[in-house]
Amino acid sequence: ARFGVMHRNIYVNAPAVLDPCLRFRDGRRDLFLAGQITGVEGYVESTAMGCVAAAGMTALLRDAPFPPWPRATAIGSLMHYLSDAQAGHFNPMNVNLGIFPPLDRKIRNKVQRCELVAQRAEAAWAEFLPHLEILGWTFRQ
Repeated sequence: ARFGVMHRNIYVNAPAVLDPCLRFRDGRRDLFLAGQITGVEGYVESTAMGCVAAAGMTALLRDAPFPPWPRATAIGSLMHYLSDAQAGHFNPMNVNLGIFPPLDRKIRNKVQRCELVAQRAEAAWAEFLPHLEILGWTFRQ
């Protein structure tokens, strides 16, 4: 018996085969991937990739442009990782501070650093929401 192994994830080499909307680079423009097969780890991250794919499909169906997710947000940082990681050394990733863009200044205190990253992400998300609302998505606060 093998101990310590719960399951084996299957995923694509996202940087090599997926575009920024989670479609295959060389393939049908209406076929999107979502979930852990995109190369993310975790339930929340997999669900987030479903939201990205749904937004991309909505934009395609409405013939609307869809801007890239803001890099300062968790989803945007994951999307950046999926599209910009080295294809030859790609491994699935979950959200962590290491994939967010660096802050303007070095902050040694981890709590303060996390707070600043979160504040920057909230501001970027607030600016991005109107792009989702154009697609017909509504949000309540």
